[in-house]
Amino acid sequence: MVARLNFICVVFFICLFVFGDILGYSQTTDPCDSTTNVTTTSCDSSSVNGTWYYTSQTVTDSFTTSLGCDSIVLTDLTINYMTITNLATTSCDSSSVNGTWYFVSQTVTDSFTTSLGCDSIVLTALTINYMTTTNLATTSCDSASVNGNWYFVSQTVTDSFTTSLGCDSIVVTALTINNAVTTNVATTSCDSSRVNGTWYYTSQTVTDSFTTSLGCDSIVVTALTINYMTTTNLATTSCDSSRVNGTWYYTSQTVTDSFTTSLGCDSIVVYYITISNTLYSSEDLFGCESMVYKSATYTSSTQVIDSLVSAKGCDSIHAANLFITQPIIQKQKLTTCPGEEYELASGELISDSGIYFSTLISVSGCDSIIIEEIGYYDIKESLVPDIEKCVGDEVTFDISVWDSYEHIQWSTGEENTNILLDNFGLYAV
Repeated sequence: MVARLNFICVVFFICLFVFGDILGYSQTTDPCDSTTNVTTTSCDSSSVNGTWYYTSQTVTDSFTTSLGCDSIVLTDLTINYMTITNLATTSCDSSSVNGTWYFVSQTVTDSFTTSLGCDSIVLTALTINYMTTTNLATTSCDSASVNGNWYFVSQTVTDSFTTSLGCDSIVVTALTINNAVTTNVATTSCDSSRVNGTWYYTSQTVTDSFTTSLGCDSIVVTALTINYMTTTNLATTSCDSSRVNGTWYYTSQTVTDSFTTSLGCDSIVVYYITISNTLYSSEDLFGCESMVYKSATYTSSTQVIDSLVSAKGCDSIHAANLFITQPIIQKQKLTTCPGEEYELASGELISDSGIYFSTLISVSGCDSIIIEEIGYYDIKESLVPDIEKCVGDEVTFDISVWDSYEHIQWSTGEENTNILLDNFGLYAV
């Protein structure tokens, strides 16, 4: 190409030299003194009159014309240089350079013409980095996070990354999602419930997790309803006895009854029973002949019952035992032997017949009147003839032949009217 440019320039100079006068480049007036000015622009180098020049300058050439005169040619030479541009390009898989696609690393040379008409060489050092593809297989339960994104169904997930060389790195994940098995159970219990070995005391949702044969969770969701045992405390106060739930109680105590509510749980009723017993009191009152008790006059022994209400609202029974003692009048009739003194109930000694009154104080403090009628016997003293008998003989003596008597007592102690005597001696009756 350079040679072609030089050839064009030489031809140009010859034409300029031959036709200079016609074109008006020569203004000499002396046929033997001619000067020709030439302006030349070239790329990288230029050949002027057979000599190569590589920098811009004015070249003077002298020729002898056909007339034998000097012909001066002044060539104003401008050298424009070819530009070479080095580029380095890195691309992934392929690259387009000046409209052409390249798929391997290489140096690409492109030639252009500048505005000055010279070559502009562009050397592109092309580096092709290839995309990498990685295949992964992942199995997960319910969901899986791949490159920050959550997936919930089995699928192929393609993620693109940029390598350190700036190219795509494709990761193809074959994602298998095994879903958790969820079982819903509803349980109702009283006070507490045992779910999978754990006791619960309030209504709540209990979630238990097991592992299936696929290695995923098997979720058992138990909707647990706890119905509580109700306890009702009742306090009742009664007199003497109280009837609770069909049973009679006679002493203070705590009674617990258990029922079943509509929810199937225990309903405990605790009765705090207070039994206030009827208060019984009594007193013994003694009086002589009559007694006034609570404004009433009583002349004979009796029991007066008063019923009051205690501070606890129960009966208070008071029994007044009234003992009315009448004067004790005892009549005694006694006959004694003449000459003997008799001691009356009052302690007085008498020796005469008569009716005597003795007034004493009984243990109850009342009069006790003892009427004693004292009489003396008119004793008949008689002697009976002696009785003679032989030793061993028995003698019967009968006093009824003389008189009749109310009471008979022999000196031997016998009290019959007759007596069998078998010993010697003196007998009295």
